[in-house]
Amino acid sequence: SSAIAGENVKVFIIDGQLCIEGAAGKAVRLYTMSGALIKTVTPQDGEKVGVFALPAGTYIVQVGNKAAKIMLK
Repeated sequence: SSAIAGENVKVFIIDGQLCIEGAAGKAVRLYTMSGALIKTVTPQDGEKVGVFALPAGTYIVQVGNKAAKIMLK
């Protein structure tokens, strides 16, 4: 699991699914390591965001101006 500093957001993997917690009302962007935008979501209050069916690899999760790297195996 990774925390996005300054945003109080947690990013973690559960059963091969990328989950993002604590990003209510903020745009969450998921990028490949080469910088291609895969998905943008804006979760509502208390909602966990699941991003499904991603191939194994390393991704960048951006919330606001902050970002974290996460690996899917």
